Amino acid sequence: MFFEPGGRPVRRRVHPTVPPGVEYSLTPLGRSLLEPVSALADWAVRHEEEINEARSRHAAARDTPVTPADTTT
Repeated sequence: MFFEPGGRPVRRRVHPTVPPGVEYSLTPLGRSLLEPVSALADWAVRHEEEINEARSRHAAARDTPVTPADTTT
């Protein structure tokens, strides 16, 4: 199994072009993060309303305005 030096999850390749081209890709270590990161994102989507309500309660207690998370992407 190939890993970038230092066990990095992302591989960076620079192409000697003008302007310089850079290509990024996941290493096998990085690909192993896809499932847990996807699970976390799915959890956040399922609990978005609860998260926003908790943020609003926290901001109200501190008298601080809240900007809801941007979920349009």
